[in-house]
Amino acid sequence: MKEETRIAGHDQSKGSTTSVTWRVDGIHCASCVRRIERGVGELEGVESVQVNLATREVGICFQPGKVAREVLKQRIRDLGYEVVEPSTDAQPLDMSEAERRRWRARKYELIAAILLSLPIVGVEMAHLRFPYRDWLLIGLASPVVLWAGRGFFVGAFKALRSRSPDMNVLVALGTGTAYLYSVAAVVMPQWWRALGVTPHTYFESASLITVFVLLGRLLEERARVHTGDAVRALLSRSPKLARVVRDGVEVEIPIAEVRVGDEVVVRAGEMIPVDGVVLSGTTTVDESLFTGEPLPVEKGVGSRVIGGTLNGAGGIRMRAERVGSDTMLAQMVRLVREAQMSKPPIARLADQVSAYFVPTVLAIALLALTIWWVAGGPAMIGHGVLAFVSVLLIACPCALGLATPTAVMVATGRAAQMGILFRKAEALEKAHTLNVLVLDKTGTLTEGRPKVVNVIVADHPELFGSPAREKRTPEEIVLELAAWAEKYSDHPLAQAILKAAPKRNLPEPEEVQATPGLGVLARGRGIEVAVGSAAFLRQSGVVLDSDEKLFDKAAAEGWSPVGVAVNGRLAGVVALADRLKPDSRDAVAELAAMGLELWMITGDRVASARAIAEEVGIKNFYAEVLPTEKADRIAVLQENGVRVGMVGDGINDAPALVRADVGFALAAGADIAVEAGDVTLMGGSLRSVARAIRLSQATVRIIWQNLFFAFFYNVLCIPLAAGLFYPLLGWTLNPMVASAAMALSSVSVVTNSLRLKRLSV
Repeated sequence: MKEETRIAGHDQSKGSTTSVTWRVDGIHCASCVRRIERGVGELEGVESVQVNLATREVGICFQPGKVAREVLKQRIRDLGYEVVEPSTDAQPLDMSEAERRRWRARKYELIAAILLSLPIVGVEMAHLRFPYRDWLLIGLASPVVLWAGRGFFVGAFKALRSRSPDMNVLVALGTGTAYLYSVAAVVMPQWWRALGVTPHTYFESASLITVFVLLGRLLEERARVHTGDAVRALLSRSPKLARVVRDGVEVEIPIAEVRVGDEVVVRAGEMIPVDGVVLSGTTTVDESLFTGEPLPVEKGVGSRVIGGTLNGAGGIRMRAERVGSDTMLAQMVRLVREAQMSKPPIARLADQVSAYFVPTVLAIALLALTIWWVAGGPAMIGHGVLAFVSVLLIACPCALGLATPTAVMVATGRAAQMGILFRKAEALEKAHTLNVLVLDKTGTLTEGRPKVVNVIVADHPELFGSPAREKRTPEEIVLELAAWAEKYSDHPLAQAILKAAPKRNLPEPEEVQATPGLGVLARGRGIEVAVGSAAFLRQSGVVLDSDEKLFDKAAAEGWSPVGVAVNGRLAGVVALADRLKPDSRDAVAELAAMGLELWMITGDRVASARAIAEEVGIKNFYAEVLPTEKADRIAVLQENGVRVGMVGDGINDAPALVRADVGFALAAGADIAVEAGDVTLMGGSLRSVARAIRLSQATVRIIWQNLFFAFFYNVLCIPLAAGLFYPLLGWTLNPMVASAAMALSSVSVVTNSLRLKRLSV
């Protein structure tokens, strides 16, 4: 199976399905988004199409055996857009060089349009009369409408040709109607008078509409670029050069040439180039980019370091373990970019509205023109034209398409700065709706590094032989037997036992049977040793009877008891303790204060679970839960109609993370848990869960505000623009004001989304 990934200008191939992400120029509104998604999506072999208006990117998942890339590109071109393939990671977040050239050209065109429009406005507003006045206005307005605003007419033609009207159609109809009506009034004044109409010109409306819309697009584009600042900051953290040891000599090479296994030298104050392990030296490293925690972390021999973090005052030598697209920094950028390309459920509102919005607006505008003409007669046709133009402009859907993606883009970038990675925009929207939060114990509430604190020996001296002959205490024998059975286990409790047991070269077990989450059964040396929970020992044929009180004794102290049985009889109980993380109590209090109902879930005995729950401040808990049962417990809670979040870090948590409405995976845990989670917490702190939920709340609030600016605000103005209030109150909406309001709504949406960059959670 071949898999190829590029972080930006994304091109992924996997099996018979391929996904590509292209930068596409000319996308301006929600109707553009819908047109591309529908037009490309109807091709045979295309499985899904996602368009991000904020980044002007189109992501397509397709089967290359059924449809070629060139066919996809041509379909996008046929729909009226230009495909741009970025060559660097940063380009999707910034303007490409071609876009910069177009932006500068549009800026100069806008300046020229403003200079030409100013005398038109002065003449019209001052009601100046002089020979050839109207012909001069035609000469000034024509370059503004037909040259500076030509993009609207070209875009409208392409949109109508593909039977998918968009904002270009509305703007082109608005400016074109005002311009042509004015030209007709100048060229054929007698014809209008014969109809009983006093001809008026609206060159200032046509010109200023063009100026306002062009200005709005330029301001929107500049503001939109800032929505990618957070990811651009991530990309900037990767140094361009690395200092490696080759043939005993330090040489500087491009970062792309660093290979796994290279010895890399990092001097004080330098950025760590790749992920790896410290071979020599001690230092402190600023990992706030990944964890959100401001305090530097001490690093010594054997410590893991992350590329993109800042080395402190000490120089180190490290072995490169992850390079290129495998580094944590590259993975962070990939996850953030994928989240920004995805759509939250709330975005469906804009998609549904955009399907009918432009045709509905056209119908309302034509109806307004008709009513003015029919009700008022030919003398009121001028009012009808103004109403027609105003309705078209005030209802342009450009801001509607920006409402959701700009907020998602800024929020996911801000989250990444805090060490929180939303894998999909859906999780960003859903996190604030959670009612219940289930917390795994080991590695989530606790440090996940248990230690042996006691060994309780059973009252079966015949199992230990003569102390004089053995020269080992019964406690050492119990630990040695447990370590012998757990020799190849990677479970945290097993690792703690192996670390505490006497170091002896024991023969290998002849047979080992492990039951995940319960225990292990080993045979060899003429004995059978069972190590695990009381339930596992009973399941393995061990008769506990009164010996079970040893488990209760350990559990009563808040320890995790692990029984060790030899040939069907209990030899002793190894008691292990796992300290709470320093911030667990504060984090639990913070989450509870947010109104969340908290549950702890663990495989420990009830007594141990209760002790930890009381210590951390959680009232509800599930104890003695098998790994396979964790997801079932989540489902039971969901049956009560609540939304459940799950926080975990291990392989055992993966099914529960998937089953939860939102799964929060600690990046310090197993890779499978990270993959299963909807949200990855880079710092391993529970406080990040609270930050993620508050960010979700703020993001959804911003999205609804954006939708108000983009939709309700414009819709409420449609009756005013159509002249509904004119007969009673004399209120109308000037087309120039309508165009300025339309441009302002787009800029307001992007600017409002940018508030999330400064959000403190």
